[in-house]
Amino acid sequence: MSLYIQKYSGETEPFNIKKFTASLQRAGASAKLIEQLVAEISTLPSLRTTKDIYEFALERLRSCNTVVAAHYNLKRALFDFGPSGFPFENYVSALFNAQGYGTRTHTVARGFCIEHELDVIAIRGNEHLMIECKFHNEQGIYCDVKVPLYIKARFDDVARYWDHQGDAHAIHRAVVVTNTRFSSQAIAYAQCVGITLLGWGYPERGSLEQLINHFGLHPITALVSLDRRQKKILLDHGLVLCRDVQKHKKALNALNLSEQDKEHLVREMEAICAIKQT
Repeated sequence: MSLYIQKYSGETEPFNIKKFTASLQRAGASAKLIEQLVAEISTLPSLRTTKDIYEFALERLRSCNTVVAAHYNLKRALFDFGPSGFPFENYVSALFNAQGYGTRTHTVARGFCIEHELDVIAIRGNEHLMIECKFHNEQGIYCDVKVPLYIKARFDDVARYWDHQGDAHAIHRAVVVTNTRFSSQAIAYAQCVGITLLGWGYPERGSLEQLINHFGLHPITALVSLDRRQKKILLDHGLVLCRDVQKHKKALNALNLSEQDKEHLVREMEAICAIKQT
């Protein structure tokens, strides 16, 4: 297929069919539906940007299977945390809780030179992690090398304090988590100095989206059966993760849905979390 598309960054590149079909497969789309979507895209001249193709595919998936559509919508769902008022730090905290860590958010830690406000501290056994969360609300923005450079300086100051105190509760590792991608320089620097990176598509095994799918931590912003206003209502009532719908079932009352529609929504949320991907 000789089709060029404009990426979110503004760059133009050939349409990557393999990458597109892989994203649909990960979402759970059938082979027949994927084949239909690829055929349609090749014949529609209006689809000339990554955003156009994404929205076209999402609408088709929505009409066929809302659960598959929600999985396909995961990346945008993370961007939607921006105006919702739900801090990305709390979401990252939940992600590490699912991996067996105890967490604290917005903690002030003493360094050798100054105090530092840490986004998340995660503790599992004797392992202590200092986690910096970098949230972006627009696609096409990379997390560049300045972020690991910054976290390395802070980590060294805190680690120096613990070393000076001879305390057993030293922070052992620095981690940077972002909802976007890391630049090649950021990855190279982090690997060189021992900082762990977690983002969209990185690392190759155990990336952000893989962990979300594996632990069933899909945000309600991924739902395609609700509009933006309805999602905000649920977030404001404390329902953030689809898997927590039974804990916050009363929040659905604020949507003024019929009992039948509420039960359908509950089943949809539970089905989204039930799909485990590695």
